[in-house]
Amino acid sequence: GGPAQQAGIQGGDIIIRIGDYEVKDLYAMTNALGKYKPGDVVTVVVKRGDETKEVSVTLGGRRG
Repeated sequence: GGPAQQAGIQGGDIIIRIGDYEVKDLYAMTNALGKYKPGDVVTVVVKRGDETKEVSVTLGGRRG
């Protein structure tokens, strides 16, 4: 039900880019997300099997 799922990102997808930032590991993903604020719309590139897909994600706030 979160922003990623609403944008069409599925379990097993591998996030390889968030906006202008390459994601090679969890640390890079955290840093990339830190460059944006809730409500920003970013393009996220995911690898799904042999395909690469781009989805537009409206970022939400942190869940606690």
